[in-house]
Amino acid sequence: MNIFRKGYFVLAVVLLLLGGAAIMGFSFLPVLKVGGRAASYAEFLSVYGALKTFEERASPRSKARDAPATQVRELKRLALAELADNLFLDEMISKTDPGIFKKAEEIAETVLKDGKNSSLGRASEELYGLKLEDFKKFVLLPQAKRDALTDYYKGDEEKLSGTWLALKKNTAVKIYYPGFYWQDGDVKIK
Repeated sequence: MNIFRKGYFVLAVVLLLLGGAAIMGFSFLPVLKVGGRAASYAEFLSVYGALKTFEERASPRSKARDAPATQVRELKRLALAELADNLFLDEMISKTDPGIFKKAEEIAETVLKDGKNSSLGRASEELYGLKLEDFKKFVLLPQAKRDALTDYYKGDEEKLSGTWLALKKNTAVKIYYPGFYWQDGDVKIK
């Protein structure tokens, strides 16, 4: 009977280890949390990759591939800051009017369907190394949310600014990615 208990214990440990590896392998690991919203490691890698690709293509001489550690850390900091801003934006919209999410989605879809933007997918791949779906998620939608939120507060920009600053001041932010922390409304390098 003891053999069966040891077997179940070993099986449970193996399943736990495999589950942990799957979570890390599939990038479900959170790197950042703003209020109740989290950004995953996969999202971080997408944004960081886009920043790095843009840096490499915008200034080929800098060769971000062979960049010094300080430049790499700064790009990672910028990626975390961008993700944090997007999560703050979602928090703000949720507290203001959740209908803004739908309006932002419509704005992004309009941009994608516009005939003038037919080469948007190719351009996003060339400039940022992002597929069109990721470009929509990390670039178009956040900008559409900003536009829709600004439109919602049209004529009362002071209220928008005050609400945004209060949200950034009063919302708990946790960064789980090593080497970075949140202070004074921004991502800092340790």
